[in-house]
Amino acid sequence: MEEGALMKIISWEEALRVPNLDQGEIEVQVFSDLKRGPISRVSVENNDVLFHLRWCAESDVAISDWIASPHATVIIFNMKETEVSPARDGRLIITGKNITVATIYPKGGERLDPEEVFGLDLNNLPQPIAVEIG
Repeated sequence: MEEGALMKIISWEEALRVPNLDQGEIEVQVFSDLKRGPISRVSVENNDVLFHLRWCAESDVAISDWIASPHATVIIFNMKETEVSPARDGRLIITGKNITVATIYPKGGERLDPEEVFGLDLNNLPQPIAVEIG
Protein backbone atom coordinates (compact mmCIF):
# COMPACT_ATOMS: atom_id res chain seq x y z
CA MET A 1 0.00 0.00 0.00
CA GLU A 2 1.24 3.46 -0.84
CA GLU A 3 2.31 5.51 2.13
CA GLY A 4 -0.49 7.77 3.26
CA ALA A 5 -3.16 5.80 1.38
CA LEU A 6 -6.34 5.05 3.30
CA MET A 7 -7.04 1.41 4.05
CA LYS A 8 -10.39 -0.08 3.06
CA ILE A 9 -12.57 -0.99 6.05
CA ILE A 10 -14.45 -4.30 5.88
CA SER A 11 -17.06 -5.68 8.23
CA TRP A 12 -16.18 -8.28 10.83
CA GLU A 13 -18.61 -10.59 9.02
CA GLU A 14 -16.45 -10.28 5.87
CA ALA A 15 -13.24 -10.76 7.87
CA LEU A 16 -14.57 -13.90 9.54
CA ARG A 17 -15.22 -15.43 6.10
CA VAL A 18 -11.51 -15.32 5.20
CA PRO A 19 -10.49 -18.92 4.41
CA ASN A 20 -8.35 -20.68 7.03
CA LEU A 21 -8.50 -17.72 9.41
CA ASP A 22 -8.26 -20.19 12.29
CA GLN A 23 -4.97 -21.51 10.90
CA GLY A 24 -3.19 -18.17 10.81
CA GLU A 25 -1.31 -16.24 13.45
CA ILE A 26 -2.15 -13.03 15.32
CA GLU A 27 0.03 -10.26 16.75
CA VAL A 28 -1.45 -7.56 18.97
CA GLN A 29 0.27 -4.36 20.07
CA VAL A 30 -1.17 -2.33 22.94
CA PHE A 31 1.17 0.62 23.45
CA SER A 32 4.60 -1.07 23.78
CA ASP A 33 3.32 -4.53 24.79
CA LEU A 34 3.16 -7.26 22.16
CA LYS A 35 1.37 -10.62 22.18
CA ARG A 36 1.65 -13.14 19.37
CA GLY A 37 0.71 -16.72 18.67
CA PRO A 38 -0.90 -19.25 16.34
CA ILE A 39 -4.70 -19.17 16.16
CA SER A 40 -6.30 -22.49 17.04
CA ARG A 41 -9.94 -21.39 16.85
CA VAL A 42 -12.08 -18.31 16.19
CA SER A 43 -15.48 -17.85 17.82
CA VAL A 44 -18.10 -15.12 18.16
CA GLU A 45 -19.99 -14.35 21.36
CA ASN A 46 -22.47 -11.48 21.28
CA ASN A 47 -20.48 -8.54 19.84
CA ASP A 48 -17.07 -10.06 20.55
CA VAL A 49 -14.71 -11.98 18.28
CA LEU A 50 -12.50 -14.40 20.23
CA PHE A 51 -9.17 -15.61 18.86
CA HIS A 52 -8.12 -18.69 20.82
CA LEU A 53 -4.36 -19.16 20.66
CA ARG A 54 -2.53 -22.48 20.83
CA TRP A 55 0.22 -20.68 22.74
CA CYS A 56 1.14 -17.06 23.30
CA ALA A 57 4.45 -15.22 23.27
CA GLU A 58 4.96 -11.77 24.78
CA SER A 59 7.47 -9.05 24.03
CA ASP A 60 8.00 -5.31 24.12
CA VAL A 61 8.57 -3.15 21.06
CA ALA A 62 11.87 -1.96 22.58
CA ILE A 63 13.32 -5.49 22.60
CA SER A 64 13.34 -8.25 20.02
CA ASP A 65 13.08 -11.25 22.34
CA TRP A 66 9.87 -13.25 22.70
CA ILE A 67 9.01 -14.92 26.03
CA ALA A 68 6.39 -17.63 26.48
CA SER A 69 3.27 -16.39 28.20
CA PRO A 70 2.22 -18.40 31.24
CA HIS A 71 -1.21 -18.68 29.57
CA ALA A 72 -2.51 -19.70 26.17
CA THR A 73 -4.35 -16.48 25.57
CA VAL A 74 -7.80 -15.84 24.14
CA ILE A 75 -7.69 -12.41 22.50
CA ILE A 76 -11.05 -10.65 22.38
CA PHE A 77 -12.07 -7.80 20.06
CA ASN A 78 -15.38 -5.99 20.37
CA MET A 79 -16.83 -5.71 16.86
CA LYS A 80 -18.37 -2.31 17.60
CA GLU A 81 -15.13 -0.80 18.93
CA THR A 82 -12.68 -2.12 16.32
CA GLU A 83 -12.25 -1.92 12.55
CA VAL A 84 -10.76 -4.46 10.15
CA SER A 85 -8.84 -3.66 6.97
CA PRO A 86 -7.39 -6.14 4.48
CA ALA A 87 -3.78 -5.70 3.36
CA ARG A 88 -2.63 -6.70 -0.13
CA ASP A 89 -0.57 -9.62 1.14
CA GLY A 90 -3.54 -11.36 2.77
CA ARG A 91 -3.07 -9.96 6.28
CA LEU A 92 -5.94 -8.40 8.20
CA ILE A 93 -5.21 -5.22 10.17
CA ILE A 94 -7.34 -4.46 13.25
CA THR A 95 -7.45 -1.02 14.84
CA GLY A 96 -9.46 0.46 17.67
CA LYS A 97 -9.35 2.93 20.52
CA ASN A 98 -7.86 0.43 23.01
CA ILE A 99 -5.18 -1.07 20.75
CA THR A 100 -2.27 0.29 18.80
CA VAL A 101 -2.63 -2.31 16.04
CA ALA A 102 -3.32 -6.01 15.58
CA THR A 103 -2.31 -8.09 12.57
CA ILE A 104 -3.70 -11.44 11.52
CA TYR A 105 -1.26 -13.29 9.30
CA PRO A 106 -2.91 -15.78 6.94
CA LYS A 107 -2.20 -19.50 6.83
CA GLY A 108 1.18 -19.89 5.14
CA GLY A 109 2.09 -16.28 5.94
CA GLU A 110 4.67 -14.86 8.32
CA ARG A 111 5.17 -16.98 11.46
CA LEU A 112 6.89 -16.62 14.82
CA ASP A 113 9.18 -19.63 15.11
CA PRO A 114 8.37 -21.44 18.40
CA GLU A 115 12.11 -22.19 18.72
CA GLU A 116 12.69 -18.42 19.14
CA VAL A 117 10.28 -18.12 22.09
CA PHE A 118 12.15 -18.37 25.40
CA GLY A 119 10.48 -20.79 27.82
CA LEU A 120 7.96 -22.23 25.35
CA ASP A 121 7.39 -25.97 25.84
CA LEU A 122 5.11 -27.26 23.08
CA ASN A 123 4.68 -30.52 25.02
CA ASN A 124 3.37 -28.72 28.11
CA LEU A 125 1.13 -25.85 26.99
CA PRO A 126 -0.50 -23.58 29.60
CA GLN A 127 -4.20 -23.21 30.37
CA PRO A 128 -5.98 -20.38 28.53
CA ILE A 129 -7.02 -17.00 29.92
CA ALA A 130 -9.04 -14.28 28.19
CA VAL A 131 -7.49 -10.91 27.38
CA GLU A 132 -9.98 -8.29 26.18
CA ILE A 133 -8.16 -5.99 23.78
CA GLY A 134 -10.76 -3.71 22.29
